[in-house]
Amino acid sequence: MRKNRLVKWSIILIGSFLLTILVSMPTIISMRNLEALGIYTFKPAQYLGRIVLSFLISFTFLFINVSFNKIGIGKFKINLLKVRSILSLNVFVFTLIMILALGAMLNKTDSWYLDLGLDQFKGFRLRFVISQVVPNLFIMIAGVLVGSSYRFLRVNYNMRIQNEKLNKEVSDAKLASLKEQLNPHFMFNSFSTINELVDESPEKTKKFVHHMSDLYRFVLRNEQTDRVILAEELQFAMNFYTMLKERFGESLHCHVSVPNKVMGMYVPPMSIQMLIENAIKHNTFDEKHPLNIHIVHHNMAIKITNNMKKRTMVGSHQMGLFNLSQRYKLLSDKEVLIKKTEHQFEVQIPLLS
Repeated sequence: MRKNRLVKWSIILIGSFLLTILVSMPTIISMRNLEALGIYTFKPAQYLGRIVLSFLISFTFLFINVSFNKIGIGKFKINLLKVRSILSLNVFVFTLIMILALGAMLNKTDSWYLDLGLDQFKGFRLRFVISQVVPNLFIMIAGVLVGSSYRFLRVNYNMRIQNEKLNKEVSDAKLASLKEQLNPHFMFNSFSTINELVDESPEKTKKFVHHMSDLYRFVLRNEQTDRVILAEELQFAMNFYTMLKERFGESLHCHVSVPNKVMGMYVPPMSIQMLIENAIKHNTFDEKHPLNIHIVHHNMAIKITNNMKKRTMVGSHQMGLFNLSQRYKLLSDKEVLIKKTEHQFEVQIPLLS
């Protein structure tokens, strides 16, 4: 609000100053020429009066056209966003100024016009038009153009801000919806693992549940967060890997090579963990043919690769990669890159600042 007022007053004052120079300069030059020819001698106050008068008229028209969108006097209201109302108000003010100017000349307040022998009706009328109507008409038109341009830009700016707010609200809603899918996805896969472990080893099941409760604290802590520091996400992913390592043993290996210089950058929460989870979920592996997952830094992105030996999935939701890609589209203009060969699957997730 304060910035808006500053912009308005800057336009009004600077515009008034420039219009004063444009309008009063020809009159002052004419006055100087008359003095040079010895026809008339002007007082300094008369020069100053012309400048001050031009400034006040310029200020009046710019103030009216720039400061207000609506003017209301009781039940009488003028909407300055309509062309007819703008013209009506400015013509009314212009008429008042002309009446005052004519009165000043007839009362010899501005007597030098009359003293020059131009008091005959025809000559006086011509001088009045040239000296008063034309410059003030120019000021009025300039005021209307400046005010209309300012209002147009202001309305356009407000509409753009409003659209950005609406787009952000829509994006936030979509992002929140995508994030809400993560918790059920994480829990569904975790419970599926528990179901497989129950018959295999009750002891492993207990450890798995204990680790899962620690991991879920991270999930809940970042439930309202759009992005997390890479170091935290990697720690979460490694804790997740450690939990699964107890179940799969030497059948599963994860290798991390990420430099410290990028650890302070950001990624969406549960992004790396989800890719590890997907690799385990969609491949078959054992100690003779282990699953090797590599997490490395590559071109301002984190690259997660794993060897492939696809298993036939029953009841797979296949939502992990789609969810991650959609979150990146909402968070930045960067895209998730997916490369797939016969023996390897690779996903690159860009680092965010």
